[in-house]
Amino acid sequence: MKTNNLIQEQSKISKDNTFISVLEMTKKQAREFFLKETSYCNLQFPDYITFQPTLNIFKKALMTKQGKCKDIDTIIKEEVFLGDLEGLNYTIYINKDGKYSWRPITLVHPLPYIDLVNYLTGHTDDKEDHWNLLKQRFNDFRRNKKIQCFSIPGESKLKGKTDEGVTILNWWKQIEQQSISKSLEYTYCFFTDIADFYPSIYTHSLCWAIHGKKNTKKNLEKSKNWYGGQVDKKLQRLQNNQTNGIPQGSALMDFIAEIILGYLDLKLMERLEEKNIVEYSILRYRDDYRIFSNDKNELEEIAKSLQEVLQILNLKLNSSKTKFSENIILDSIKADKLYWEPKRFALRNSYLNKDKDKRATITIQKHLWQIKELADQFPNSGMLKKSLTELYEERIRFLDVVQEDLEVLVSILVNIMLENPNVIPHCTTIISKLYENVDNEIRLNTINKVLSKFKDKPNTEHVEIWLQRLLVLTSDSDEITSNTCRLFESRFTKHVANPGAFPINTIFPIDWIEETKIHFVSTQDLNSLELVDKDKLEEMMNQVLDDEINIFEAHYEDRVQ
Repeated sequence: MKTNNLIQEQSKISKDNTFISVLEMTKKQAREFFLKETSYCNLQFPDYITFQPTLNIFKKALMTKQGKCKDIDTIIKEEVFLGDLEGLNYTIYINKDGKYSWRPITLVHPLPYIDLVNYLTGHTDDKEDHWNLLKQRFNDFRRNKKIQCFSIPGESKLKGKTDEGVTILNWWKQIEQQSISKSLEYTYCFFTDIADFYPSIYTHSLCWAIHGKKNTKKNLEKSKNWYGGQVDKKLQRLQNNQTNGIPQGSALMDFIAEIILGYLDLKLMERLEEKNIVEYSILRYRDDYRIFSNDKNELEEIAKSLQEVLQILNLKLNSSKTKFSENIILDSIKADKLYWEPKRFALRNSYLNKDKDKRATITIQKHLWQIKELADQFPNSGMLKKSLTELYEERIRFLDVVQEDLEVLVSILVNIMLENPNVIPHCTTIISKLYENVDNEIRLNTINKVLSKFKDKPNTEHVEIWLQRLLVLTSDSDEITSNTCRLFESRFTKHVANPGAFPINTIFPIDWIEETKIHFVSTQDLNSLELVDKDKLEEMMNQVLDDEINIFEAHYEDRVQ
């Protein structure tokens, strides 16, 4: 009955957002969802990079002869301990602010990733209905309707809309719009989030969240074999026995984080009930909180209670992103949006008429200068992504001649990239389109210049992956290989250019797998896998395809407004 109530609650959200939450799914559907490449990694890559064939083949290595899922321990060499393996995963560091703050995005090795998915969704152990147990636990987390969460991962039901795109739309509808609506009911709002949340998660707290902290500590040894204890163990082993932090970059890890966050919601609810605080409303999107009240003192008490609850799991509030507001309407809208919307309106009026059949007045260069000002005012912002999206969709994609001020345009874009790493995919795709009809030698010269701008910055792999897209604009595959090896240091780009010389085990090691214990595939089959769609790669040589706009789609929320 509890699970049915939860599904009904989730369905209300889904209908509003044309989205099916993972908590509405059967265990089979949930497994299929987490094993999609878009769930496996949410970092943007050029369209010729694909993880789906690799996930599909590795999945077979964890199947019994009868076609059932089996535990990863059954295929490991006897002398090997999975948690002792260093370099098991592949990490790409993404710069958060154009300076010194970095976020590691982890491509988890497909085998321990699939093993964790199998276990979490109740496919490895047939004895208990683990998936429904977990869904019932989420129902406990959501018992108090005053605390609402809008960030459970799920699948888009909108044709042509990505899962991430619908999730972002969900944020706009359920967080921004509801926050504004709350101003009718409440006078004050407290905005905050959790400091360094993913790196600070203590994996043992998963067992506490699923089975209760007191119950777990009371049965310390037994709990290691409980459902939550095994999820904790598998998480530790896929990251070199670490107990602090979970990998970032996948829907699976976002969902695991929601288990912790849901537990915190439950503890906060209990703490507020103890203090007899009942007049409030909380909207949560992942670790981002908006707390509404009509009483300043009670609002401060709720904020204090949240901090006390976080301390149970050694977490804390992010003081730099915490603020108190008496102007709920204005503060509910992000500052970058308030800044950009009037400029956006004026810009679009200058180059689109009512029928959108005239491209005129303001030049692309002047348009880019406006975007550069936005980038300087609000680095790495959502509006910066949106502004580049509209520039591409409404202007750049229609260009069929080389621009006279090409170098100036590229210089502005590279400058934006340097200080705003979040828009590297956007800028490099625009640069690729600008260079579509330019000689290969000029393209290579540009790549060299861009790389030189990044030479003093560490961890440039993400830049290299996207600059390789510019390199692919040459039709000669031998040139792609030779130039990749000459220009780039990244193992990932070298695998893309020449999988034969840089096979999959240069990304994900497989020498720890006991070949005699796997069925349906061999280690040779695994090592011959490629993270490249060769047909797509060939299609993307010498042209920028219209569907490359998909890299922007997830951030283009106003299509539905």
